[in-house]
Amino acid sequence: MFRNQIGETAGKLWSTLGKEGVVPFNNLSKLCDCGDEKLAHLALGWLAREDKVKFQKNGKAVLVSLTEKEVDAYKKNCKGNTCNK
Repeated sequence: MFRNQIGETAGKLWSTLGKEGVVPFNNLSKLCDCGDEKLAHLALGWLAREDKVKFQKNGKAVLVSLTEKEVDAYKKNCKGNTCNK
């Protein structure tokens, strides 16, 4: 069950990053309305392990975004708030 929650949260994060673009790490769980911040961090690790997100440093901030391949997938599969991924 916990694995399912992580997977569902990873989907929310993926959609949020597709919609928002580059997001500060500290704001990501709030933007996606993921609820539990620890669960959001686990889900982000899931996406990172699957090479779906990239990280960059901007001063002290860490920024998160989808990889180019995932941005293309988001544009292809998502219209408004609906994704057919």
